[in-house]
Amino acid sequence: MKTRVLFFMALTVLAMLVVSGCTRSASTSPTALATPTSEEIPFPVDVAKRMTEVAQQTQMAMPTPEGGVVTPIVVETPAPTPAPTNTPVIIPTPTRPATYTLQPGEWPLCIARRYNLDINTFFEANGLTMNSRPAAGTVLKIPQDGGWSAGDRALKPHPAQYTVKAGDTIYSIACDFGDVFPESIIAANNLQSPYTLTPGQVLQIP
Repeated sequence: MKTRVLFFMALTVLAMLVVSGCTRSASTSPTALATPTSEEIPFPVDVAKRMTEVAQQTQMAMPTPEGGVVTPIVVETPAPTPAPTNTPVIIPTPTRPATYTLQPGEWPLCIARRYNLDINTFFEANGLTMNSRPAAGTVLKIPQDGGWSAGDRALKPHPAQYTVKAGDTIYSIACDFGDVFPESIIAANNLQSPYTLTPGQVLQIP
């Protein structure tokens, strides 16, 4: 009888222990799952996507050239080209020289017109006549008194344009216009010595 009572008591204690363990398990909250942060890799993971992200982060972390200084790209805007300005041409006004050396294409009457000389005084000073044709290189004396009195010194109106013909020189063209100086034609056209002209070339005659 005692044995049966002991058996039931033991069985009751065991049942109470079992019930107590179940109650404790139910009342205790399970450990909360850690919420993945931005630094943690969730599982499962897209391997290809993660490798791409790692590559990008590695590239951004690499040192930049020039000691870590990023050289900015500067887009230079070209400066506007200034509009060309027309520089006025200074036309010299030669004075009477003491002597003058004839150039190819010139003759004494041409020199008298150019320098506003009295024909008779000029011819007498050089032993010339209206029919004289001294060669190029002849040195003529230029009188310092008297003036042109045989009509208009100009033979052609100017300023004008002149188209060069074969055989023309700066000096012969000046003679064609009468009172035009070769130096003025040279300056107006920015010509350089030896002042070689080309047929068809257009010159400005001041």
